[in-house]
Amino acid sequence: MGLVNDLVSTSLSSMERRAQLLEELENFDKARGDMTISCGLKDPSDIFLTTWQASIIGPPGTRFDNNIYGLEVVCGADYPRVPPEVYFQTRVNLRGVDPRSGRVDLGALRANWRYDCTIATALGYVRQEMSKPASRNLPQPP
Repeated sequence: MGLVNDLVSTSLSSMERRAQLLEELENFDKARGDMTISCGLKDPSDIFLTTWQASIIGPPGTRFDNNIYGLEVVCGADYPRVPPEVYFQTRVNLRGVDPRSGRVDLGALRANWRYDCTIATALGYVRQEMSKPASRNLPQPP
């Protein structure tokens, strides 16, 4: 009986994951939310909705201003219970971003992640980090 419950639980969570991601895709497609952040599937034929391509417009009054930053977002099998992995595709100098891989350390967001958080939540966190006083004047790569 335990195996059957595990299979049903896994099936439900993967259906919930897919429903959540389809809703997020629709929200991005209809430009709902923060207009400085955009996102969509990297490969439209990705039936698992795993890898996303995103962009962030740099916050005004910072060294990121007037720049568009490309990112990749990977939603693993445990999403939305755990946050997605976020990687800068554009070179950037920002606290919490590995200069080699572009991987973003979601830090405080990871600690406070809830089931109702979304890809937009993670990207909004990254944009907020760009606006923080410690980040706003960091010299940026050409």
